[in-house]
Amino acid sequence: MKFWNKSLEVRRRCWIRIELPPFPAITYFQWDGLIQEQKRWCQHYPSTGRFWVDSHYVEVSTWWFERPADATAFVLRWR
Repeated sequence: MKFWNKSLEVRRRCWIRIELPPFPAITYFQWDGLIQEQKRWCQHYPSTGRFWVDSHYVEVSTWWFERPADATAFVLRWR
């Protein structure tokens, strides 16, 4: 998949949104490492779709996927 940071309006209208809950007992560095690992996984996932992540420490990580199959694979791997 490709990382895509273009139009919030398009994401809200057409893409699949997934929220991952916060991880209460980890440090910022562990959390940041996890987000980076998830991004690498998405970038290496064999799909022509696109994704976007909006994440803030100790808050919910919101992932957006252009294709439902990519969103399903992400949930199965990371949730």
